[in-house]
Parts: sequence; C-alpha cells; structure tokens
Amino acid sequence: MRYREPFTVFARNTHSGKTIYYYRTYDTEGNRTTARSTGQTGKSAAKAYCWSLLKQERLIPSRDLSFAEYATDWWLYDKCRYIKSRLARGGSFSRMHADIQRMNLKKHILTVFGEKPLGNIKS
Repeated sequence: MRYREPFTVFARNTHSGKTIYYYRTYDTEGNRTTARSTGQTGKSAAKAYCWSLLKQERLIPSRDLSFAEYATDWWLYDKCRYIKSRLARGGSFSRMHADIQRMNLKKHILTVFGEKPLGNIKS
C-alpha cells in the first residue's frame, strides 16, 4: 500500500490575485475534510505550518464540539464575532436585531440542532 501524508496542501487565488495555500486532512473513514487556510503564500511554508500543527495534535480539529457550544456567543451583541467584524468594516448592526436573531436561534435552531456534533450537520 502506498504511503499517504496526513494532509494535502494546495493553492487558491484570492480576488486580489494573491495565492494562499490551504490544506485538507482525512477523517477516520478516509474521506477528505473541508479545506482550511494555512495563511501562507509559499508551498514549503504551508507544509511546515501543517507539520507543526500535526506535532501539536491540532491539524484535525476535534469533532466533539456540539452546535450549542459553537453558538454560545452567537448573536450576543458584545461577544459575537460576526457582529464585531461587521461593525469593524464600517457596517451597522442594531442591538434589537441581534436580540431578535438570538431569540430565533434559541427557539427554532438550538431545539433541533443543539446537541448534534458540528461534523454531523449536513445541508
């Protein structure tokens, strides 16, 4: 059987024309996982980054995270990363809208997906 590295590194071009390297890993069943950015612009630097993640046992993220754990701070005005990034880019986002979306999340989405692991939720 042929040796296969625990990850695959490949390039993607951004809209600005810059090349960024991404990596894919394999799950326990041998299927490729979603691509993740290395943030590197060179292939050798991207591979070195992946090997360092592998040594730290952080190359493959844990799938034990439930949707409820992932959404802990989602739609909380002062904590939500989405709202913070939107405001940082000069956009607007009202507290009222965040509160309404948080209620919808709790009432409709968390009741269905709350305890499911993120890796098991498919489109």
